[in-house]
Amino acid sequence: SGEVCWLLNGGQSDNPVFYQNIGKDISPVLDSTHGTVYKHGDIYNNEILNKNADGAYEIGTPEELVAFATVVNNGETSASAVLTANIDLSGVDNFTPIGLYSDESGKPNNQFVGTFDGQGYVIKNLTVTIPETESWEAGLFSRTYQATLKNFGIENATVTNNGLNGGQPIRAGIVGGELHASTIQNIFTVGDLVVNTAHA
Repeated sequence: SGEVCWLLNGGQSDNPVFYQNIGKDISPVLDSTHGTVYKHGDIYNNEILNKNADGAYEIGTPEELVAFATVVNNGETSASAVLTANIDLSGVDNFTPIGLYSDESGKPNNQFVGTFDGQGYVIKNLTVTIPETESWEAGLFSRTYQATLKNFGIENATVTNNGLNGGQPIRAGIVGGELHASTIQNIFTVGDLVVNTAHA
């Protein structure tokens, strides 16, 4: 089931020593080419993200939030997610925004069009820094379009957009660089909040 592998790793998945391909390996192995085991409630599998009965990704750790951003930024832009716990991002030096979007020609357009329901939880200590070599809009979300964002808070955040598009500065915000034609419900920001961009 993966439980033994999980327990041998001290009940965590961040720095595993034992690995197991669930459904294939009979027991854990000391071979990193096999899968890392993750725990989702009473279920053990090789997926860092788990979906609930409604098909929404469940996010309860910094690693899962980073993984969700990767899922969206790799093209699953209509994905939905729910927070299952407060998330402290102080260990993430530079969070890659969800729904990476740039007006620059030739850049991928992965603006978020899904639903993100925080269920009342708070994301803390968000740091986003876009370098001059990129042209992404910046925030927890880069850009959303006809998305639904609701029921969460952001406590302490620094968002810096040094990116340029044709020599022009680019949008930045705490929740998102641009929340276009989207539904925003019951979201708050609190604490130390800093946005750095030369965009007017």
